[in-house]
Amino acid sequence: MQTAPKLLLLVLGLALLMTLSYAVQFNATVTNDVGTRLPGTKVQILVGNTTLSEKTTALLDDKAKAVFDLTPGVYFVRLLRMDYPDHVFMLNITKDTEFAFIMNNKKSTYSLFGRIAVDTQDWVGKKINLIDDKNTVVRSSTIQAGGIFLIDSVWPDTEYHLRLDSGDSRYNTPTFSYVETGAHYMEIGTETIPIQIINNTPLLSQVGQPALYSILSVQLKAGDRPMAGQNVSVSTPRGKYGLVSDDKGMVYVQAAAGGDYVFTWETQEVKMSVPMPPTPPAPQKNETGNGENNPAPIAPAAQPPSTPSTNGAMVLTVAGVFLLGAVIVIAVVFIFFIAPKMMKAMNKGSEKKEEKMPEVSAKTPEKAADAVEKKEETSKQAEHARHHGAKHKAHKKK
Repeated sequence: MQTAPKLLLLVLGLALLMTLSYAVQFNATVTNDVGTRLPGTKVQILVGNTTLSEKTTALLDDKAKAVFDLTPGVYFVRLLRMDYPDHVFMLNITKDTEFAFIMNNKKSTYSLFGRIAVDTQDWVGKKINLIDDKNTVVRSSTIQAGGIFLIDSVWPDTEYHLRLDSGDSRYNTPTFSYVETGAHYMEIGTETIPIQIINNTPLLSQVGQPALYSILSVQLKAGDRPMAGQNVSVSTPRGKYGLVSDDKGMVYVQAAAGGDYVFTWETQEVKMSVPMPPTPPAPQKNETGNGENNPAPIAPAAQPPSTPSTNGAMVLTVAGVFLLGAVIVIAVVFIFFIAPKMMKAMNKGSEKKEEKMPEVSAKTPEKAADAVEKKEETSKQAEHARHHGAKHKAHKKK
């Protein structure tokens, strides 16, 4: 009964001896980018985002050094120091190793480190890709044991997503963007960072709904990647044509007639049925039911809009012309014939009045002479009055 405890102690001792003999020494030395030693720097050994061991560098052998005893494996090494962004490195430590780390306090990018939390054994040795907003691979990292990865030199304030390729499928993370430099950890395949699975099998699919005289289009994609430069044939009611997919994987044809349009790529087909144009209505049957077609009803002839008669207007116009002519003739006759006669008659009447003035008795020569002088003076006054009146009329006309 006493042999059992002794046997157990022997087994534990052997296990401890094997563990100690299997441990490797890892020496971490730290400087800045100009070679200055940085004692007092915190050095963490991580498994995933869990801290396995932590030490602070001290001046040993004229170096800022921290010493660790580790079992062989792949680890993250994180460096933390005041006024410096975090620095993360990934190392596969299989033997006694001394590694010189450099910290840069003006680092403008960040490191992305993390672990794939699902089926990690299936991902070891494969690539994980950093994809920008133009769907371009900008960085890649090989996945290590335990599903861990590290991607360096990632620009802040830029949208990315991570992509894993496996067979005919792609696994994408949601889009992310970090503002801070340093280091950021991602655990892929969790509720926080789920994976979207996309099948990479090429697929020819319909885009939009068919309609007469519209543009019919199909798209050829492998997962989320458009397949450009692919030969796609299309059979239409008017013949068969060969098309080539553009950079978006699209091909187009116009639905110039109703009927079936069949797009074909390798063994895949997409069929679209375009409605036929509407047919004219059938002729109506007569009411007697004898099967004879009634002629289409004839619409009454359109009546021009009523307009007032122009005969009356023409009569009025002619009468107005004659009336105007008569007025002009009367005016001419009056000016050239009647008016001169009237003026002449008026002048004669004036002269008669002057002659009818009372005669002066000429009993004596003196009196007779006086009468003659008075008559001449009266005649001069009358002439002067006519002359003054004529000047006054002329002045008024001016």
